[in-house]
Amino acid sequence: MFTPPNKHIEKFTPPTSPLFSTPLQKKFVNKDKSNGYLATPDTSIDISEIDTSIDTSIDTSIDTNYNDSPYISPIAEQQFDSENVIKNLPVCSNHSIDDLIADVQDCLLDHYQFEYNRSLIGQGSFSNIHRCEVKGFGDLKTLFAIKMPKSWRKVKPIYKELLNFKLISKILINNRLNMEDSPFINCYGLIFTNWIINYHKMDNLPCLILSCLDTDLKKLIHSKKFATHNGYNLVIGSKLWWKLAKVLMDGLKILKLSSLIHMDFKTSNILYDSSEEIFKICDLTSASSIEDLKSINFENLELTLQYCSPELITNKSTPTFESDLYAVGLILLSAAIGEEPYEQLLKSKGNSIVLLNECIKKNKILEVLSIDSCKILESNPKEFSLIKSILIDRIEPII
Repeated sequence: MFTPPNKHIEKFTPPTSPLFSTPLQKKFVNKDKSNGYLATPDTSIDISEIDTSIDTSIDTSIDTNYNDSPYISPIAEQQFDSENVIKNLPVCSNHSIDDLIADVQDCLLDHYQFEYNRSLIGQGSFSNIHRCEVKGFGDLKTLFAIKMPKSWRKVKPIYKELLNFKLISKILINNRLNMEDSPFINCYGLIFTNWIINYHKMDNLPCLILSCLDTDLKKLIHSKKFATHNGYNLVIGSKLWWKLAKVLMDGLKILKLSSLIHMDFKTSNILYDSSEEIFKICDLTSASSIEDLKSINFENLELTLQYCSPELITNKSTPTFESDLYAVGLILLSAAIGEEPYEQLLKSKGNSIVLLNECIKKNKILEVLSIDSCKILESNPKEFSLIKSILIDRIEPII
Protein backbone atom coordinates (compact mmCIF):
# COMPACT_ATOMS: atom_id res chain seq x y z
CA MET A 1 0.00 0.00 0.00
CA PHE A 2 0.97 3.69 -0.21
CA THR A 3 3.67 4.79 2.23
CA PRO A 4 3.74 8.49 3.25
CA PRO A 5 6.73 10.27 1.66
CA ASN A 6 8.42 11.25 4.91
CA LYS A 7 8.43 7.76 6.39
CA HIS A 8 11.83 6.03 6.62
CA ILE A 9 12.40 3.36 3.99
CA GLU A 10 14.10 0.13 4.88
CA LYS A 11 16.80 -1.32 2.65
CA PHE A 12 15.14 -3.30 -0.12
CA THR A 13 16.84 -6.07 -2.07
CA PRO A 14 15.05 -7.25 -5.21
CA PRO A 15 14.85 -10.95 -6.07
CA THR A 16 17.63 -12.22 -8.30
CA SER A 17 16.86 -12.26 -11.99
CA PRO A 18 19.20 -12.22 -14.99
CA LEU A 19 17.26 -9.37 -16.60
CA PHE A 20 16.20 -7.49 -13.48
CA SER A 21 19.05 -5.57 -11.87
CA THR A 22 17.32 -2.49 -10.52
CA PRO A 23 16.10 -1.59 -7.01
CA LEU A 24 12.74 -0.45 -8.34
CA GLN A 25 10.80 -3.66 -7.85
CA LYS A 26 7.92 -2.23 -5.85
CA LYS A 27 5.91 -4.72 -3.89
CA PHE A 28 2.17 -4.34 -3.91
CA VAL A 29 -0.94 -6.21 -2.80
CA ASN A 30 -3.57 -7.19 -5.34
CA LYS A 31 -7.22 -6.74 -4.51
CA ASP A 32 -7.44 -10.45 -3.75
CA LYS A 33 -4.73 -9.81 -1.07
CA SER A 34 -2.13 -11.91 -2.88
CA ASN A 35 1.37 -10.48 -3.09
CA GLY A 36 3.03 -9.59 -6.35
CA TYR A 37 5.60 -7.35 -7.98
CA LEU A 38 5.56 -5.15 -11.03
CA ALA A 39 8.39 -7.37 -12.24
CA THR A 40 8.11 -11.00 -11.12
CA PRO A 41 9.36 -13.76 -11.00
CA ASP A 42 12.29 -15.49 -12.80
CA THR A 43 10.14 -17.19 -15.41
CA SER A 44 10.43 -16.73 -19.14
CA ILE A 45 7.16 -15.71 -20.70
CA ASP A 46 5.18 -18.40 -22.50
CA ILE A 47 2.04 -16.94 -24.03
CA SER A 48 0.53 -20.36 -24.58
CA GLU A 49 0.36 -20.92 -20.80
CA ILE A 50 -1.59 -17.75 -19.99
CA ASP A 51 -4.78 -18.38 -18.06
CA THR A 52 -7.60 -16.57 -19.85
CA SER A 53 -10.03 -17.10 -16.99
CA ILE A 54 -8.35 -14.54 -14.73
CA ASP A 55 -10.47 -11.56 -13.73
CA THR A 56 -8.83 -8.46 -15.22
CA SER A 57 -11.69 -6.00 -15.03
CA ILE A 58 -9.60 -2.80 -14.88
CA ASP A 59 -10.47 -0.61 -17.85
CA THR A 60 -8.50 1.86 -18.15
CA SER A 61 7.98 21.36 -30.79
CA ILE A 62 9.29 21.28 -27.17
CA ASP A 63 7.96 24.32 -25.32
CA THR A 64 8.94 23.38 -21.77
CA ASN A 65 11.59 25.08 -19.63
CA TYR A 66 13.62 23.07 -17.15
CA ASN A 67 15.69 23.82 -14.06
CA ASP A 68 19.47 23.92 -14.32
CA SER A 69 21.61 20.87 -13.46
CA PRO A 70 21.52 18.76 -11.40
CA TYR A 71 17.97 17.65 -12.19
CA ILE A 72 16.86 15.74 -9.12
CA SER A 73 13.32 14.83 -8.17
CA PRO A 74 12.21 16.52 -4.91
CA ILE A 75 11.02 13.30 -3.28
CA ALA A 76 10.93 14.70 0.25
CA GLU A 77 8.38 17.31 -0.84
CA GLN A 78 6.07 14.95 -2.67
CA GLN A 79 2.40 15.17 -1.83
CA PHE A 80 -0.27 12.80 -3.08
CA ASP A 81 -3.03 15.25 -3.94
CA SER A 82 -6.14 13.06 -4.30
CA GLU A 83 -8.22 15.96 -5.59
CA ASN A 84 -5.84 16.65 -8.48
CA VAL A 85 -5.46 12.96 -9.24
CA ILE A 86 -9.22 12.41 -9.37
CA LYS A 87 -9.64 15.32 -11.80
CA ASN A 88 -7.16 13.74 -14.20
CA LEU A 89 -8.06 10.05 -14.02
CA PRO A 90 -9.43 8.41 -17.17
CA VAL A 91 -13.05 7.29 -17.24
CA CYS A 92 -13.24 3.53 -16.78
CA SER A 93 -16.61 1.91 -17.22
CA ASN A 94 -15.93 -1.06 -14.94
CA HIS A 95 -13.81 0.58 -12.27
CA SER A 96 -14.68 2.93 -9.42
CA ILE A 97 -12.76 6.12 -8.63
CA ASP A 98 -11.68 4.66 -5.27
CA ASP A 99 -10.20 1.64 -7.02
CA LEU A 100 -8.38 3.85 -9.52
CA ILE A 101 -6.95 6.01 -6.72
CA ALA A 102 -5.79 2.85 -4.92
CA ASP A 103 -4.09 1.62 -8.10
CA VAL A 104 -2.26 4.94 -8.55
CA GLN A 105 -1.12 4.95 -4.92
CA ASP A 106 -0.01 1.36 -5.30
CA CYS A 107 2.39 2.36 -8.08
CA LEU A 108 4.01 5.32 -6.30
CA LEU A 109 7.81 5.19 -6.05
CA ASP A 110 7.69 7.48 -3.05
CA HIS A 111 11.20 6.94 -1.60
CA TYR A 112 13.44 6.99 -4.65
CA GLN A 113 15.27 9.99 -6.05
CA PHE A 114 15.99 10.29 -9.74
CA GLU A 115 18.53 12.42 -11.54
CA TYR A 116 17.67 13.04 -15.17
CA ASN A 117 19.49 14.10 -18.31
CA ARG A 118 18.21 17.26 -19.96
CA SER A 119 18.54 15.87 -23.49
CA LEU A 120 15.40 14.33 -24.95
CA ILE A 121 15.22 10.71 -26.05
CA GLY A 122 11.63 10.95 -27.20
CA GLN A 123 8.54 13.13 -27.30
CA GLY A 124 4.89 12.97 -28.19
CA SER A 125 1.82 15.17 -28.20
CA PHE A 126 1.46 15.01 -24.42
CA SER A 127 4.89 14.31 -22.99
CA ASN A 128 8.68 14.43 -23.21
CA ILE A 129 10.95 11.51 -22.35
CA HIS A 130 14.40 11.80 -20.77
CA ARG A 131 17.00 9.37 -19.46
CA CYS A 132 17.34 9.29 -15.69
CA GLU A 133 19.23 7.45 -12.93
CA VAL A 134 18.08 6.34 -9.51
CA LYS A 135 20.00 7.95 -6.62
CA GLY A 136 20.83 6.69 -3.17
CA PHE A 137 22.12 3.21 -3.98
CA GLY A 138 25.89 3.72 -3.82
CA ASP A 139 27.69 2.99 -7.06
CA LEU A 140 24.64 1.47 -8.73
CA LYS A 141 24.13 3.28 -12.04
CA THR A 142 21.04 1.98 -13.78
CA LEU A 143 19.44 4.00 -16.56
CA PHE A 144 15.70 4.50 -16.75
CA ALA A 145 13.43 6.63 -18.86
CA ILE A 146 11.18 9.25 -17.30
CA LYS A 147 8.02 10.28 -19.15
CA MET A 148 7.02 13.81 -18.19
CA PRO A 149 3.76 15.55 -19.19
CA LYS A 150 4.29 18.88 -20.91
CA SER A 151 1.76 20.62 -18.66
CA TRP A 152 -1.04 19.98 -16.17
CA ARG A 153 -3.46 20.01 -19.09
CA LYS A 154 -1.67 16.92 -20.46
CA VAL A 155 -1.60 14.82 -17.30
CA LYS A 156 -4.54 12.50 -18.06
CA PRO A 157 -2.62 10.35 -20.58
CA ILE A 158 0.04 9.68 -17.92
CA TYR A 159 -2.51 8.21 -15.53
CA LYS A 160 -4.22 6.32 -18.34
CA GLU A 161 -0.94 4.73 -19.42
CA LEU A 162 -0.05 3.85 -15.83
CA LEU A 163 -3.38 2.05 -15.33
CA ASN A 164 -2.97 0.23 -18.64
CA PHE A 165 0.46 -0.99 -17.55
CA LYS A 166 -1.03 -2.06 -14.22
CA LEU A 167 -3.71 -4.07 -16.00
CA ILE A 168 -1.16 -5.84 -18.19
CA SER A 169 1.06 -6.53 -15.19
CA LYS A 170 -1.86 -8.26 -13.47
CA ILE A 171 -2.13 -10.69 -16.37
CA LEU A 172 1.57 -11.47 -16.03
CA ILE A 173 1.65 -11.57 -12.24
CA ASN A 174 -1.30 -13.91 -11.88
CA ASN A 175 0.41 -16.27 -14.30
CA ARG A 176 3.80 -15.89 -12.54
CA LEU A 177 5.37 -14.33 -15.61
CA ASN A 178 8.16 -11.77 -15.57
CA MET A 179 7.37 -8.23 -16.74
CA GLU A 180 11.00 -7.92 -17.83
CA ASP A 181 10.51 -10.80 -20.27
CA SER A 182 7.17 -9.57 -21.57
CA PRO A 183 6.71 -7.95 -25.01
CA PHE A 184 6.13 -4.59 -23.28
CA ILE A 185 8.59 -2.22 -21.66
CA ASN A 186 8.52 -2.28 -17.90
CA CYS A 187 6.72 0.53 -16.11
CA TYR A 188 8.30 0.68 -12.65
CA GLY A 189 5.88 3.18 -11.22
CA LEU A 190 4.95 6.83 -10.76
CA ILE A 191 6.66 9.81 -9.17
CA PHE A 192 5.57 13.40 -8.68
CA THR A 193 8.05 16.15 -9.47
CA ASN A 194 8.21 19.93 -9.91
CA TRP A 195 11.21 19.91 -12.24
CA ILE A 196 9.32 22.11 -14.67
CA ILE A 197 9.85 25.67 -13.50
CA ASN A 198 6.87 27.40 -15.08
CA TYR A 199 4.56 25.85 -12.47
CA HIS A 200 4.15 26.62 -8.79
CA LYS A 201 6.42 24.61 -6.49
CA MET A 202 3.53 22.54 -5.10
CA ASP A 203 2.20 21.70 -8.57
CA ASN A 204 3.93 18.33 -8.67
CA LEU A 205 3.41 16.68 -12.04
CA PRO A 206 3.02 12.87 -12.30
CA CYS A 207 5.77 11.15 -14.30
CA LEU A 208 6.26 7.52 -15.30
CA ILE A 209 9.52 5.65 -14.68
CA LEU A 210 10.07 3.22 -17.57
CA SER A 211 12.67 0.90 -19.03
CA CYS A 212 15.29 2.73 -21.09
CA LEU A 213 16.30 1.13 -24.39
CA ASP A 214 18.84 2.29 -26.98
CA THR A 215 16.59 3.32 -29.83
CA ASP A 216 13.32 2.63 -31.61
CA LEU A 217 12.53 0.50 -34.63
CA LYS A 218 12.05 3.49 -36.94
CA LYS A 219 15.60 4.69 -36.25
CA LEU A 220 16.95 1.15 -36.44
CA ILE A 221 15.39 0.65 -39.89
CA HIS A 222 16.87 3.94 -41.09
CA SER A 223 20.36 3.06 -39.82
CA LYS A 224 20.26 -0.42 -41.35
CA LYS A 225 18.91 0.82 -44.67
CA PHE A 226 21.71 3.32 -45.27
CA ALA A 227 24.56 1.50 -43.50
CA THR A 228 25.40 -0.92 -46.31
CA HIS A 229 23.76 -2.19 -49.45
CA ASN A 230 22.58 -5.71 -48.64
CA GLY A 231 21.03 -6.70 -51.93
CA TYR A 232 17.47 -7.88 -51.53
CA ASN A 233 17.76 -9.17 -47.99
CA LEU A 234 15.40 -7.95 -45.27
CA VAL A 235 16.54 -4.50 -44.16
CA ILE A 236 16.88 -5.39 -40.46
CA GLY A 237 17.97 -8.96 -41.24
CA SER A 238 16.01 -12.19 -41.03
CA LYS A 239 17.01 -13.00 -37.42
CA LEU A 240 15.87 -9.64 -36.02
CA TRP A 241 12.77 -9.62 -38.22
CA TRP A 242 11.49 -12.88 -36.76
CA LYS A 243 12.30 -11.70 -33.24
CA LEU A 244 10.23 -8.60 -33.96
CA ALA A 245 7.36 -10.67 -35.37
CA LYS A 246 7.29 -12.87 -32.24
CA VAL A 247 7.28 -9.86 -29.88
CA LEU A 248 4.47 -8.14 -31.80
CA MET A 249 2.28 -11.24 -31.96
CA ASP A 250 2.86 -12.01 -28.26
CA GLY A 251 1.98 -8.40 -27.45
CA LEU A 252 -1.27 -8.67 -29.38
CA LYS A 253 -2.20 -11.82 -27.46
CA ILE A 254 -1.63 -10.13 -24.09
CA LEU A 255 -3.60 -7.07 -25.18
CA LYS A 256 -6.44 -9.34 -26.27
CA LEU A 257 -6.44 -11.07 -22.88
CA SER A 258 -6.50 -7.66 -21.22
CA SER A 259 -9.41 -6.52 -23.45
CA LEU A 260 -7.25 -3.58 -24.56
CA ILE A 261 -6.87 -2.11 -28.04
CA HIS A 262 -3.47 -0.44 -28.45
CA MET A 263 -4.52 1.90 -31.31
CA ASP A 264 -1.02 3.32 -31.83
CA PHE A 265 1.15 0.53 -33.22
CA LYS A 266 3.89 2.04 -35.40
CA THR A 267 7.65 1.70 -35.83
CA SER A 268 8.45 4.58 -33.46
CA ASN A 269 6.49 2.82 -30.67
CA ILE A 270 8.63 -0.31 -30.84
CA LEU A 271 11.83 0.09 -28.84
CA TYR A 272 15.07 -1.82 -29.47
CA ASP A 273 18.01 -2.72 -27.23
CA SER A 274 21.14 -3.44 -29.27
CA SER A 275 23.09 -5.19 -26.50
CA GLU A 276 20.35 -7.76 -25.85
CA GLU A 277 18.90 -7.61 -29.38
CA ILE A 278 15.39 -7.37 -27.99
CA PHE A 279 12.28 -5.41 -28.98
CA LYS A 280 9.69 -3.96 -26.61
CA ILE A 281 6.28 -2.44 -27.29
CA CYS A 282 5.80 0.97 -25.69
CA ASP A 283 3.33 3.84 -25.40
CA LEU A 284 0.03 2.67 -23.97
CA THR A 285 -1.25 6.27 -23.89
CA SER A 286 -3.86 5.63 -26.57
CA ALA A 287 -4.80 2.12 -25.45
CA SER A 288 -8.41 1.74 -24.33
CA SER A 289 -10.62 -1.09 -23.23
CA ILE A 290 -13.08 -2.57 -25.70
CA GLU A 291 -15.91 -1.50 -23.40
CA ASP A 292 -14.74 2.11 -23.09
CA LEU A 293 -14.29 2.43 -26.86
CA LYS A 294 -18.01 1.93 -27.31
CA SER A 295 -18.66 5.37 -25.83
CA ILE A 296 -15.90 7.23 -27.73
CA ASN A 297 -16.66 9.03 -30.98
CA PHE A 298 -14.38 8.17 -33.88
CA GLU A 299 -13.57 11.88 -34.40
CA ASN A 300 -12.08 12.01 -30.88
CA LEU A 301 -9.63 9.18 -31.51
CA GLU A 302 -5.99 10.05 -32.15
CA LEU A 303 -4.86 7.68 -34.89
CA THR A 304 -1.82 7.65 -37.18
CA LEU A 305 -3.28 7.70 -40.69
CA GLN A 306 -0.46 5.66 -42.29
CA TYR A 307 -1.09 2.79 -39.85
CA CYS A 308 -4.89 2.72 -40.14
CA SER A 309 -6.66 -0.34 -41.46
CA PRO A 310 -9.10 0.09 -44.40
CA GLU A 311 -12.25 -0.27 -42.29
CA LEU A 312 -11.18 2.57 -39.96
CA ILE A 313 -11.10 4.99 -42.90
CA THR A 314 -13.99 3.57 -44.93
CA ASN A 315 -16.51 3.08 -42.14
CA LYS A 316 -15.01 5.20 -39.37
CA SER A 317 -15.50 2.13 -37.24
CA THR A 318 -14.26 1.57 -33.70
CA PRO A 319 -10.67 0.26 -33.53
CA THR A 320 -10.50 -3.47 -32.83
CA PHE A 321 -8.02 -6.27 -32.38
CA GLU A 322 -8.11 -6.66 -36.18
CA SER A 323 -7.08 -3.03 -36.74
CA ASP A 324 -4.21 -3.50 -34.25
CA LEU A 325 -3.17 -6.63 -36.14
CA TYR A 326 -3.22 -4.72 -39.43
CA ALA A 327 -0.91 -2.05 -37.97
CA VAL A 328 1.43 -4.82 -36.79
CA GLY A 329 1.49 -6.12 -40.37
CA LEU A 330 2.52 -2.65 -41.56
CA ILE A 331 5.32 -2.58 -38.98
CA LEU A 332 6.63 -5.93 -40.24
CA LEU A 333 6.43 -4.66 -43.82
CA SER A 334 8.45 -1.56 -42.89
CA ALA A 335 11.08 -3.66 -41.10
CA ALA A 336 11.38 -5.82 -44.21
CA ILE A 337 11.63 -3.17 -46.93
CA GLY A 338 13.03 -0.19 -44.99
CA GLU A 339 10.17 2.21 -45.75
CA GLU A 340 7.29 3.59 -43.73
CA PRO A 341 3.81 2.66 -45.02
CA TYR A 342 2.95 4.57 -48.21
CA GLU A 343 6.29 6.41 -48.04
CA GLN A 344 6.68 6.58 -51.83
CA LEU A 345 3.15 7.92 -52.20
CA LEU A 346 3.70 10.66 -49.63
CA LYS A 347 6.90 11.74 -51.40
CA SER A 348 5.02 12.30 -54.64
CA LYS A 349 3.79 15.73 -55.71
CA GLY A 350 0.15 16.72 -55.58
CA ASN A 351 -2.56 16.03 -53.04
CA SER A 352 -0.87 13.04 -51.40
CA ILE A 353 -3.22 12.97 -48.37
CA VAL A 354 -6.27 12.46 -50.60
CA LEU A 355 -4.44 9.71 -52.47
CA LEU A 356 -3.35 8.18 -49.18
CA ASN A 357 -6.93 8.01 -47.95
CA GLU A 358 -8.07 6.34 -51.16
CA CYS A 359 -5.21 3.81 -51.10
CA ILE A 360 -5.97 2.89 -47.47
CA LYS A 361 -9.68 2.48 -48.20
CA LYS A 362 -8.93 0.12 -51.11
CA ASN A 363 -6.09 -1.65 -49.24
CA LYS A 364 -3.51 -0.93 -51.94
CA ILE A 365 -0.55 -1.06 -49.54
CA LEU A 366 1.38 -3.64 -51.59
CA GLU A 367 0.48 -2.01 -54.91
CA VAL A 368 2.25 1.28 -54.18
CA LEU A 369 5.62 -0.18 -53.18
CA SER A 370 8.81 0.72 -55.01
CA ILE A 371 10.41 -1.79 -57.39
CA ASP A 372 13.23 -2.48 -54.91
CA SER A 373 10.72 -3.08 -52.11
CA CYS A 374 8.85 -5.59 -54.25
CA LYS A 375 12.11 -7.41 -55.04
CA ILE A 376 12.93 -7.64 -51.31
CA LEU A 377 9.57 -9.28 -50.64
CA GLU A 378 9.91 -11.64 -53.62
CA SER A 379 13.37 -12.67 -52.39
CA ASN A 380 12.03 -13.52 -48.92
CA PRO A 381 8.90 -15.63 -49.59
CA LYS A 382 8.40 -16.91 -46.03
CA GLU A 383 8.36 -13.42 -44.55
CA PHE A 384 6.29 -12.09 -47.47
CA SER A 385 3.74 -14.83 -46.90
CA LEU A 386 3.30 -13.78 -43.27
CA ILE A 387 2.98 -10.10 -44.19
CA LYS A 388 0.47 -10.89 -46.92
CA SER A 389 -1.62 -13.07 -44.57
CA ILE A 390 -2.03 -10.09 -42.23
CA LEU A 391 -2.47 -7.25 -44.71
CA ILE A 392 -4.31 -8.91 -47.60
CA ASP A 393 -5.90 -12.10 -46.25
CA ARG A 394 -6.59 -10.35 -42.89
CA ILE A 395 -5.92 -13.43 -40.77
CA GLU A 396 -3.86 -13.83 -37.62
CA PRO A 397 -0.74 -15.89 -38.33
CA ILE A 398 0.68 -18.47 -35.93
CA ILE A 399 4.35 -17.90 -35.08
